Amino acid sequence: MNPIVFPYQYTGPNPDPQTLAPLLPLRLRRGGVTMDVTGLVDSGATYSILPYDFGARFGIDWQSLPHTITVRGVLQGTPAKLLIVDGLIGSLPPTPLLFAWVTTNAIPVLLGQTNFFFEFDVCFHRSRSQFTVAPRTP
Repeated sequence: MNPIVFPYQYTGPNPDPQTLAPLLPLRLRRGGVTMDVTGLVDSGATYSILPYDFGARFGIDWQSLPHTITVRGVLQGTPAKLLIVDGLIGSLPPTPLLFAWVTTNAIPVLLGQTNFFFEFDVCFHRSRSQFTVAPRTP
């Protein structure tokens, strides 16, 4: 399957090249609930991160999730639970994505090593302000 090309997007109010980032539009789905989100593709993040309000929209009781995990970096000390949702990117087939669902909304959706980069091949072309995403190659 051919990779899908996405443009880098500005993250600030002004079109400053320093604010361009690999922001990926995707659809998350679980239990009949679907939402469109934009995630920062972050190869330096250990986990994919889902802010609290996004996870709560799926109607899941935080206490019902058994696995608490430890996140690091700017979220160090923030409680997190494992949450699996289906991710849909463009015309690619739905893929189960594992998120660290955190108890804060102070961070955007992050797409990190576990498990976004396990499921997709990503190539950054910063000089061209674009990146590509394709299903992992066997």
